[in-house]
Amino acid sequence: MRIRPIVIISAIVIFILGVGVLYFARTLWYPLYLNVVGRETVASRIAHIDATRKIEIESLFTQWPPQQLTLIAYKQECELELWEPGRRVAVFPILAASGKAGPKLRRGDRQVPEGIYPIESLNPNSAYHLALRVGYPSAFDREQAARDGRTDLGDDIMIHGGAASIGCIAIGDPAIEVVFKAVAACGESRTTALIAPQRALPLRSEGLPAWVPSMYAELYRAIAGAVTH
Repeated sequence: MRIRPIVIISAIVIFILGVGVLYFARTLWYPLYLNVVGRETVASRIAHIDATRKIEIESLFTQWPPQQLTLIAYKQECELELWEPGRRVAVFPILAASGKAGPKLRRGDRQVPEGIYPIESLNPNSAYHLALRVGYPSAFDREQAARDGRTDLGDDIMIHGGAASIGCIAIGDPAIEVVFKAVAACGESRTTALIAPQRALPLRSEGLPAWVPSMYAELYRAIAGAVTH
């Protein structure tokens, strides 16, 4: 018996939709999955990382635990750099990050924030393997929003594993394991995330709020300080 083409096409479409739901809608079903299998801790995830990686993450650093860390993300170049004071430890490709150059202004604009941010917490139960919560919106973001008359700025900005993201920074599972363990050892309070539109200071900011050039000036001063000290 011959299978009709419409049946084959329907099966392919259903398969693609199923894969899409499993991957891109994981934030919806993953919490239910965790309720069944149990939740991890930062310590248990690090133990798993140590047991499965061939290269010790500690060997990448001149000092362990690191005393200070800086994460520098360049949106245009799609790179995330991990720095200890004055020394670049590693460069990871950004596999997914929506939006374009320019800061995040409101919820739903699909923008990755730009600026200087703390790392607020580590999530060992992320739907995208592991995640670091970026401290967006910052006090600066809130101050400028109040001046502009903007209210809902959005939140839940992460640096995480996987290769899909809307408004966050996805760097893949192997890379996030390095970053996650390093930040856990150093401490969130001694880790800073600098998110920039590109490596070079932008010379133009047409179409962006009037406060953006001064924010860029401060951001690139922070980047220069991180890479030279």
